[in-house]
Amino acid sequence: MLRLKSRQRESRGRSSHTFWRVSRSEVNRYRYPLIMVADAHARSRLLLESLLIAHDCRVICAEDSHETLKDLQRFNFDLIIYDVALPGLGGVTLLRHVKLHTRDTEVVLVTEHPEPGLTSLAMQYGALDCLVKPLGRGAVDALLFHVRKVVGKGPGPNT
Repeated sequence: MLRLKSRQRESRGRSSHTFWRVSRSEVNRYRYPLIMVADAHARSRLLLESLLIAHDCRVICAEDSHETLKDLQRFNFDLIIYDVALPGLGGVTLLRHVKLHTRDTEVVLVTEHPEPGLTSLAMQYGALDCLVKPLGRGAVDALLFHVRKVVGKGPGPNT
């Protein structure tokens, strides 16, 4: 299921927010940025999903590369955030596949165990960034910077 945040009309000078679930078949009915979060750890997926929903993004989550590849064929994502240790196709292999088949989709990698040269290799294949888990304040700011950059909401966090 996809959770989507919507702004309701202002009441008493305050804007209120509601959350609702949208099925994958209804995902293209909304104009918010569409982001995929692919991570084998449910806790990491939930954290990233909550963060992105709070910033007005539609989020589809996947727990393995099979589900990720299936959703890549169905949807036109603005950004994909995935764990390098994703079961199935992981590491840079999935990045190469994404860039080969969806040139307009940007990718941010997340890893718990950074390997020497992983970041430079990921950048060489077209990734925006490679962040280290657990995501601290700096990594979250970098992730939100990339989200804003990809969806055209502004140049960065310090503006």
